[in-house]
Amino acid sequence: MHQFTDNSGRTWDIDVNVGTARKVQDRLSVNVFKLFDEDGPKLSGDPILLCDTLYVLCADQCNARGVDSYSFGCGLIGQALADGYEALMKAVADFFPPLKAERLRRTLSKAMNLGDTIEAAMMKATNDIQISGSHDATKSQAS
Repeated sequence: MHQFTDNSGRTWDIDVNVGTARKVQDRLSVNVFKLFDEDGPKLSGDPILLCDTLYVLCADQCNARGVDSYSFGCGLIGQALADGYEALMKAVADFFPPLKAERLRRTLSKAMNLGDTIEAAMMKATNDIQISGSHDATKSQAS
């Protein structure tokens, strides 16, 4: 079981087993056991679908706390959404037998490190952009 904390300070437990996976598949047509394959990009590229998937997995906790799907979704912004995705992927990896689970955890770790490296390179490239001429000309025209 893995946890993440939303922007409202609520901690959620993610447990992936055949029962919870079936609920997600029945309600959302997402096979959590294929998140390292074909369903992964679909989920990681769609924050609404990711939020809905996390909600289905946390539904019993939400019901116990009186949190509806809208309120749950309002708590998943930025880092909290990323943390939810990471908790989900780790829980999926842990579902499998030890050797496969370890391979999936290593894959996830490498993917996250690669993502961080790409983001850092993009930030550097953005910071290195030099704008010349057009900005100064616009300022002098406005004066």
